[in-house]
Amino acid sequence: MQDSVKFIPYNQYSKGYIDIINRLNSDELSKKYLGSNLYNNIEYILRRNEEDVRNEFYIISYHNIFVGIISLTNRSKDDEQFEIDIGILPEYRKKGIAEKVSNIFIDYVFNNIESIDKLYFKIDYGNEASVRLAEKQGLELSDRNGSTFIYTKSREKMKDAISNKK
Repeated sequence: MQDSVKFIPYNQYSKGYIDIINRLNSDELSKKYLGSNLYNNIEYILRRNEEDVRNEFYIISYHNIFVGIISLTNRSKDDEQFEIDIGILPEYRKKGIAEKVSNIFIDYVFNNIESIDKLYFKIDYGNEASVRLAEKQGLELSDRNGSTFIYTKSREKMKDAISNKK
């Protein structure tokens, strides 16, 4: 399954990237949950990347089709609070792609970036699909900040889950 999913860094420019960003930027649901201007978010992540290379923005290729975006960003300069954001194009939603992609991405982060011990998923109130996704993946609801739910997954909990499967 992992062979069918690729994370392509945004800086490897392609016309396909621009199309995905434009399409997500024009989708009301994406604007609501990813922000009204995805280009501003990308610029922010790339600026953060200059300070810390663990900050990255990727285009998701699923079975060689560009289906969305995923990012890893430390939103706090003081703490190690790496947040994952995911956006799937409308025609690929409700097909289990976000679940497959995010599982692979979480595994990738914990297996390849030793300095990250915990991942954060901030989910806006009303985003039921993302709440279901977080719960399916075994993320823990760790906080509620106003209209935002904060789910987390730690490297330690992931190792425990793997040990329990054996």
